[in-house]
Amino acid sequence: MAEIAPVTPFEQFKKRFVPLYRVLLILGVLAILMSLTALSSLRSVFGHFSTDPAYATSSLISTLAVPALMISSLILLWHKHPVGIRLRLVGYGVSIGASIIGLFTSSATIERITKEVIDAAIRDGNGAITSEFASSITEMSFYGTLYVSIGASLLFAWLWWKAWKKQIKADTKKSVIKHQKA
Repeated sequence: MAEIAPVTPFEQFKKRFVPLYRVLLILGVLAILMSLTALSSLRSVFGHFSTDPAYATSSLISTLAVPALMISSLILLWHKHPVGIRLRLVGYGVSIGASIIGLFTSSATIERITKEVIDAAIRDGNGAITSEFASSITEMSFYGTLYVSIGASLLFAWLWWKAWKKQIKADTKKSVIKHQKA
């Protein structure tokens, strides 16, 4: 009699979720792990409330609220609970809101960040960076990151919605086949 090989966790994962859903679950876990590194800068965020409330609010939302929504949604999405997709979409909406608030960061904050870039360049002994160049690169990077964040949130919201619909369709199809066999 032939022995049946045990089903590995990876095979169970592949069998349980459609491909796009699987990829988004994996990317979601990686994004959460990367977002948790921002918790180390939380103390400095609170220091900005008196000088730049827009920057501080945007940073606080991005550091605390968005990861909390994304972690809880990912747990629910793993269990294929409908509240999971709703929380995920709300999380992306909150992320977009935080980025929009970040667009109102004061010029003083941008200047402070630029000074930090220049100081780091001087410490590293790279005298090739001028203050004008550092200022333009810092400003472009800061605002560019916010715009990219908005675009990425919109893209991933759409991808999750698409994956959710495909997953529900696949689960419904499996359920119908199961009932027909019974």
